Amino acid sequence: MISASSRSPLSSGRAMRPPCMFLAVFLAVSPLNVANDIGPRDGLHTTAKGNVKPAEVSSGVREAIVANQKKGPTVHAGRIIAARSAIADAQDDLKAISESARDLAYRQLDEELQSCDNYDAKTVGVLGFDGAGVAAILATKDAFHGWWGIPASLLLLSTLWALLCIRSSSWDVGPDPKKFYDEAIARGVDVGSAAAANAKLVSELGGPKGAIAKNEKILAWKAKFYQWALATIAIALLESAVLLAFVR
Repeated sequence: MISASSRSPLSSGRAMRPPCMFLAVFLAVSPLNVANDIGPRDGLHTTAKGNVKPAEVSSGVREAIVANQKKGPTVHAGRIIAARSAIADAQDDLKAISESARDLAYRQLDEELQSCDNYDAKTVGVLGFDGAGVAAILATKDAFHGWWGIPASLLLLSTLWALLCIRSSSWDVGPDPKKFYDEAIARGVDVGSAAAANAKLVSELGGPKGAIAKNEKILAWKAKFYQWALATIAIALLESAVLLAFVR
């Protein structure tokens, strides 16, 4: 009879293997087997066909790949953050520029309206002077020896220029706010919508056909009428002085 100690391992029904076989399997699948898989330990990229073998790359390329893999995600994320920051800065700059242009247009428009008010205020004084001058001439017309009509006519002409200067004018103060708002949000609001709205407003206020240019033409005529009124008053005063001094 064969004892239990002398049975063959195969006849016992248990999968008994020598320790060396387990060691071989362990080394075959272990990450330490650099001949088959250098893996993340060497830092090389893996492809669809498997890991890159050490023999396939030179030492310099391997070092570059390892260095790139170690800092790759950080560099990539940093570039994305930098790009987004640059885009945000560019959008902020564009918005700031458009707001500066819009504020400049508003200041010019406000200066035109203030100039209009100044001309109107001074023209009222011219009208008052013309009226007082005509009344004085009519009261002392005998002193002009029959020539009183010349300075009186000049003062009436000055009054006409003053009335043209002070007459009501149609000033362009820009688009209707409600209409402008509806057009600005008609297609929704997106990144850069504020800058686009400011640019559109600047284009309507500025330019050769904008509100500022139209008001500038009205203001230019108002300035001419005011200057002509003053010039006519000066001529009337000079004529009156000549008639009073030399005409007998």
